[in-house]
Amino acid sequence: PKSSWTGLMVTFPDGKIVNNRYAYETLIEVVETVGIQKVAELGLKHVGLDFISKTRDDFYNQHELPGGYLILTHSSTDKKKRQLEEISEKLGLELKVEVV
Repeated sequence: PKSSWTGLMVTFPDGKIVNNRYAYETLIEVVETVGIQKVAELGLKHVGLDFISKTRDDFYNQHELPGGYLILTHSSTDKKKRQLEEISEKLGLELKVEVV
């Protein structure tokens, strides 16, 4: 059975809060705010695929981003939290990421 619904809330150092209905929407908005290209250049992987790429996968669900990029959102809320924390750490963003 599926787990109960959870979302993500991300607080930027300037006080901006991103907290959408679905965790994947929050993930996408934060990546777009930070800079898709910057995040893509980190080379993060998920299920053996690039987290952000320009290549569509036949199996895993990806969401389209501006600039022809695709983001892999097929993961648990906790995994999305860890991905955002890793992005924050590698880019020195000091984001506060919470499961809500």
